[in-house]
Amino acid sequence: MTAVAVRSLSSADRDFDAIVDHYIHTANFDVAVRFVQALDAAYAVLAQAPEAGAPILGAAIGLPGLRTWKLRSFPHLICYTHAEQVLVWRILHAQRDLAAALAETAFPN
Repeated sequence: MTAVAVRSLSSADRDFDAIVDHYIHTANFDVAVRFVQALDAAYAVLAQAPEAGAPILGAAIGLPGLRTWKLRSFPHLICYTHAEQVLVWRILHAQRDLAAALAETAFPN
């Protein structure tokens, strides 16, 4: 299978910036780097196998096609859809109210 592109919305970019900033200030730079590496590794998996993520959250909150992928060693979920590319909507802490956080996001049609 040919890899597809992975693109993030500005909402996911803001999540990324906030998470990295959080780890730099509450843990240390090395933890922030490990988070970035875990995210890069997850994006590589999703580029090769876009259907690998779980569709359960999307179905539960009425967003068909939304999938989630858990980051290895971190309590964050990548929330994305895919067609010609993987489109990352949010990167959210798994303990957060995911439905509410996703409701705050302006999604493309």
